[in-house]
Amino acid sequence: MKDSVLDPAIYSTTYQRNFKHQVADSLFISDDYEEVMWDKIVERPLENPGKYVYSDLGIIILQKVIEKISGDDLDELVSEIFYQPLGLWKIGYHPLTWTDKSQIVPTEVDSVFRHQLIHGFVHDPAAAMMGRVGGHAGVFSNAESLAVIMQMLLNGGEYGGKDI
Repeated sequence: MKDSVLDPAIYSTTYQRNFKHQVADSLFISDDYEEVMWDKIVERPLENPGKYVYSDLGIIILQKVIEKISGDDLDELVSEIFYQPLGLWKIGYHPLTWTDKSQIVPTEVDSVFRHQLIHGFVHDPAAAMMGRVGGHAGVFSNAESLAVIMQMLLNGGEYGGKDI
């Protein structure tokens, strides 16, 4: 952003050849920008070693480690390992692919980055810019699916006769 305006080299208001990753209604990010973000993360020096600063960076990096080891994208992996065996179909990333927008509660009015009501898209800017799937953000669920996950955790990983 420059002076609160999104850079047109990075963002587009329409889906087009090099802007296929949607981050909000009528807002798409350049296909190669995730790689630019990773380069910036890797090149950034550590500051204040030994001092605690809140950051999602560890869990964002963990996602990439899991994807590298498994060979699967995180959204596909958690669906295969957790959601499908539990019979859950109203939980996961990319909610507009598996439920109607009217069934999703808007998350926020983003007045800094996307300048709109965020509805059906991950609210976290980093997750939005990195493909809407984050180790730290982006999972949507209905109450029933969430209750099943919580009960499975209370049962020590077992639910409905399945050991997850």
